[in-house]
Amino acid sequence: MFLLPLWTVIRHRHDFDLHFRNVLTAWRWRFDDFKWLFLMGLSMIDKRVVLPDQGNSTPARVNFMFLTASYPVYIITGFLIWLPGVAFASWIAHLSDGRPGDTADLRTCLHGGGEP
Repeated sequence: MFLLPLWTVIRHRHDFDLHFRNVLTAWRWRFDDFKWLFLMGLSMIDKRVVLPDQGNSTPARVNFMFLTASYPVYIITGFLIWLPGVAFASWIAHLSDGRPGDTADLRTCLHGGGEP
């Protein structure tokens, strides 16, 4: 569990600068990104609403931000599940931290393949 991530870090240690620049780019937002998020819902209802340029793909940024922020939540709630008195609440928080696609994937696993 710890050996392969450690080996990957050591092997690609020269790419840390590039990695951190990519992370900073994903977490740095412009006014157009916020405008795009606000107008996205309206554009689904009214076709006259014009969305601004996405730049570095605002939906992909939101997904990346959620995924990078969810790792600490998974780790903390995973440890809290084993403590008495907070197990149920941390279990609920652990399960509710999934992406919207995860529920469809879970439904497919439970009920077989095909459309839900």
